[in-house]
Amino acid sequence: MQASLSFLEISRNKNYPFNGKFIVSLFGKLILQQPSTSRITENFLKEFIPLVGKMKRKGLNMLKMLYSSLVAMSQEEVFEASSVLLLQLYLKNLDMFGSTWVQNYLLQFTKSKAQGNTSWIEYYCRVGKFLVDAGVFTWWTFFAYNGLDAALNFQLAFDSLIIDFCDIDSFELLRKPLYSVAADLLLKSQDNSFYQFLSNLLKRGHIIATDLIPASNEKELLKLVSMFSKALQKYSYQDLLSTLLALAKNHCEDGDISRDFLAKYLEFLNKNCLTELRNNQLFITLRREFGVSSDEDEKCRFWNSFNESGDILSKVAFVEAGVIQACCVAGEFDGYLDKLSTLFNSVMLENPFTFFSDLVIAHIFEDRPPFDMNIRNFLLYQFITLLNKVLRMKFEQVSPDEFSELCKLHRALCIECVTDDTFSKNKELVNEKAAFSSSLLRIADGFWEHSRLSQLDTLNKSMNVPCQIPHTSVQNSLSVIVIKIIEDNIEHIKASEPFIQFKST
Repeated sequence: MQASLSFLEISRNKNYPFNGKFIVSLFGKLILQQPSTSRITENFLKEFIPLVGKMKRKGLNMLKMLYSSLVAMSQEEVFEASSVLLLQLYLKNLDMFGSTWVQNYLLQFTKSKAQGNTSWIEYYCRVGKFLVDAGVFTWWTFFAYNGLDAALNFQLAFDSLIIDFCDIDSFELLRKPLYSVAADLLLKSQDNSFYQFLSNLLKRGHIIATDLIPASNEKELLKLVSMFSKALQKYSYQDLLSTLLALAKNHCEDGDISRDFLAKYLEFLNKNCLTELRNNQLFITLRREFGVSSDEDEKCRFWNSFNESGDILSKVAFVEAGVIQACCVAGEFDGYLDKLSTLFNSVMLENPFTFFSDLVIAHIFEDRPPFDMNIRNFLLYQFITLLNKVLRMKFEQVSPDEFSELCKLHRALCIECVTDDTFSKNKELVNEKAAFSSSLLRIADGFWEHSRLSQLDTLNKSMNVPCQIPHTSVQNSLSVIVIKIIEDNIEHIKASEPFIQFKST
């Protein structure tokens, strides 16, 4: 073996012609017929591989001749590590082999190995990616017609890598069948391979930022199923939402999940996915069976009024007036909060977080108005409560654009808390703002924004407090509307019991 390496090195350095058949003979007669040399073979390959990598065309021809030896080595367990070492050399030179040779030889070879060895699934997908990039087939073709006919955990590992490797446009095409796989398994699988697949799927769609772990109890499972249902709603997969509900019913009847779980899941769907399931007969039947009440008519009236209110400025006036009316009556605001929260799940606002972030910032007036700032704080408290409720509903999973809006709002609130004594002295407002900040910091965990957000959260008057960012033209217009509506309702607010209690905290 050492003599062969020396000969190859001399031939390469002197640019001598050579016939690689003697290497093939070495593999066939010495290595493959002497299993006891497996460790020696592995060490030999560690020197052989970088040497061949420097030989360009001559090395390529040698590797083509060695292909049968690679296949033979892979079939012997004792040579598993050595065959993987040699395979890596092929994978690094796919461009040199060309798509025709790779498709005819490496594709089927790596697929056959991947059927029984999970570590080979990645090698198979790397070959597939090369052929997709070369235009031999598409990711859809690779997924639909070149999948693994193997155990479920092998198929899920294959699907996970497809999610990682494919481009954005291909993922758009593959997303629904992948979500269909997830929906079928969500309520029954505790396998790590499924949770890795689900994590990759949800991370690719910016539904989550970190890997999931298997649910250890029904409370955790309900949280996961609810989050997944929100993703189905986001992509308008009503049929998969219906499938998931039917599966939940079947699993409940089989005793795999409790009736309490199904009841709570129905309540979640009734509150968050009513539009998608309003005509689903199973949903209607189960809701009646479990006594889950419907707010459909009331929500529809609210949505109709919101839509009919007009442009964005008119919608802001509608929301502001509604908040004032609701929060001034004890026990009324929670119901109105539920209605407002449905706007984050509907198509009535193109960017709900932008709408409400701008509305909250519009309450941080550039020029202090003549009325008691505790009134402003009272309303700020209601809107921050709304955003905290929505973040809980969304399990703190937001898109990059939504996260950006929340960061903008966080900055404004942190600076206002330090610079306005009426804000910082109200315990309820400070606590609600702290809850908002904590949620945002959890969302930002692991990203570069976390450090900056943390610094803002620890501001105090002894520091060099940054100035508020000037209002945009939209925020200025909203401030004018907010001040006008507050002034029109100021006596009603001041006399209300909820405001009196808030001011005293």
